[in-house]
Amino acid sequence: MKKLSCFILILFSFLIVSAQDAHFSQYHNSRTYTNPAFVGTDSTMNIAVNYRMQWPKIDPYKSLHFSVDKHIHAIRGGIGLNYLYDYQMQGAYVKQRVELNYAPHFELFKHKLVLQPGIQISYFQNTLDFSKLTFGDQIDPRRGFTVSYTHLRAHETKANLVCRLLLEK
Repeated sequence: MKKLSCFILILFSFLIVSAQDAHFSQYHNSRTYTNPAFVGTDSTMNIAVNYRMQWPKIDPYKSLHFSVDKHIHAIRGGIGLNYLYDYQMQGAYVKQRVELNYAPHFELFKHKLVLQPGIQISYFQNTLDFSKLTFGDQIDPRRGFTVSYTHLRAHETKANLVCRLLLEK
């Protein structure tokens, strides 16, 4: 019963969880970013660098992906390292991610079938810069922008920010 309830929980968690990752048009060059099970599928060392700039005239989206992976016989699998830098909305939102991948190599039925699941450990940092965002209360229908967030202090909390902005008006 415990295994069944865990299975149902995992199954329904895929319906609730949502995320948005950077999409590269040359996805076959970023295979370890797509799936960590691809780590170490070749016997040689693979190094890949992908760069994406979407809508260059208005500069909202830039993404850089670097990966390196290699199959190592001593550990019977492949290991890899990924780095992603995602720059969005003219620097208002920046995402950085470092991933360590391991894919063990299992040969079944006298080397006729290979099973290679992937394991990934990630560290990521998301940064949101409020000084580069525009909110509805900043815009006056007659005068345009009324409040600039570029002068905000880094130690301000949301409550202090609202109080100070109300006093400035």
